Amino acid sequence: MYNALLSRSARAIGLALLALLLAALPVASWAGQGEGMRQRKPRELVRSTHSTYRVLDAGTEIGTETVTQEVYGDNTVQFRSSGTTRPAEGIERVTETELLLEGESYFPIRFGMRKVLRRAEPAKDIEHVIDMEMFANVAVIRTNLGSREDTTRVVLPTGTAIINIELVYLYCQVLFWYDEALGGRQNIGVFDPVSRQVTQATLRHQNDETAVIGGKEERAAVYVLEMGPASVTLFVGAAGRILKATQEELTYELAEWSDGSDARPE
Repeated sequence: MYNALLSRSARAIGLALLALLLAALPVASWAGQGEGMRQRKPRELVRSTHSTYRVLDAGTEIGTETVTQEVYGDNTVQFRSSGTTRPAEGIERVTETELLLEGESYFPIRFGMRKVLRRAEPAKDIEHVIDMEMFANVAVIRTNLGSREDTTRVVLPTGTAIINIELVYLYCQVLFWYDEALGGRQNIGVFDPVSRQVTQATLRHQNDETAVIGGKEERAAVYVLEMGPASVTLFVGAAGRILKATQEELTYELAEWSDGSDARPE
């Protein structure tokens, strides 16, 4: 027990020192980060999938989100998404994101988001950019909202998933970590880079059922993710594919899916 206490104390001290050291580190912009990722030595693409989701608000389609998942031979998984929604008359929201994960653990390495809110009258664009990079358990987050820039460092518990309710593919992390053999309600930490809040969530496998997705019947495992007052219901099909996600009146429904078969260097 004494050795275990020493180990935990050493880990805590190490994380604290790491956080202090990171205060002096520069953080690359999201656009630059993407370029940096592409400039590394070529990675072998093992497989890729492409999904398009319809976004519905109270049953009315308000936009789409397209997601590409790429699995590489260097033990990384990369997601890229782009979406356009019209949440209200005269307002358009355009979002682009990237998420890089460790392949075996699905722990986050990098996350980037660029969101532009466009208003027709009076004409005005508001841009919000978020860059997040993990250094051990420390998330270094740089945000740019209009002319305001800010950098924050947050220590995340091991096994914390990146979650934002406007991005359906992010639920893949909590689903990957769910232990079917254990079953029941399982605790999972989640972190929203937009609000910068860490929340203790619970995920449970509710039941299996036949769901109607895009007018077709699909067999799905139904999971419920509870994050404080918010609750998201996830319908998951074959190979862990998210078929539908619902939160109150907001629904993401899979419209198209394809499995890329051409492996190539990045």
